[in-house]
This record gives sequence, C-alpha cells and structure tokens, in this order.
Amino acid sequence: MPNPRTKEIPHLESFDGQQVYELYSLRWQIELLFKVWKSVCDLAKVKKMKKERFECHLYGTLIAILVTQTFLFQARTYWQQKEEIQISERKALDVLQSYWQQLLLHLSKEEISLSSLLLLLRKHGRKHRRKGKETAFDLLIKLDIY
Repeated sequence: MPNPRTKEIPHLESFDGQQVYELYSLRWQIELLFKVWKSVCDLAKVKKMKKERFECHLYGTLIAILVTQTFLFQARTYWQQKEEIQISERKALDVLQSYWQQLLLHLSKEEISLSSLLLLLRKHGRKHRRKGKETAFDLLIKLDIY
C-alpha cells in the first residue's frame, strides 16, 4: 500500500529543459544539507579512538540527525500549511542546537514545550527570500513534486 505522504516523481522525460535545469539546481540543496550536518554535529574532526567507540559516536550522531530532521520536517510543514512561512534548515538547526541542552535538562519539568519550540523556529528560523529568487521549496511546488 503506497504511503499517502509521498508523491511519485514523474520520469525525467516528462520535464522540459527549463524544468530539468530547475530540478538539477535542487541537487545543491542536498550538498548544503550534508555540509550543515557536518558542521553542526562536529563531524569534520574526529579524535583518535577505538573503532567501537567511533561506531557508537557515529550511530548516536546519525540517530540525533534523524530525530532532528524528522522534527524539523514536521515543523516546516506545520508553518508552511498554517501561515505559508518557510523555515531555513540552517537557522532551524542553530535554534535547536542552542536550546537542545535546555530541552534535555527540563524535559521532565515541561518548561520547554514543543509548541514553544515551534514558536522559536517561527521567530528565529524563518527563511528570507532573495529578491527574484525562488527557494528550493518553491521549486518543488512549481515542479509538482511536493
């Protein structure tokens, strides 16, 4: 049974030249995402350690990225649908990183709720549009992929 949240991407032959160019330009967004993960998660420099410890560190980091990206996807979707606000990946990760320790320390006290975190993302993570430039999200909608 197909997942109702996923959308099948049409074959490349159904796109004209301009659409293929726009689709190809989205490739850069993937590279930027990996660059952000590398810098935010401090993956650029790894100290010398035993293989087992490195694997634990790597798997822990990948789990943190998965949890963070899942939350950010939901948050970006929420603000896009509610107020047509686009959230910047980099800014959102910076917000989450700065509040991550507080969130973990006060999770049981519920001082920082998910709704307050969503409001922080809305306030500090908003993507600013360059004049005359489409965002990656705009291109996905334009190409009928999202």
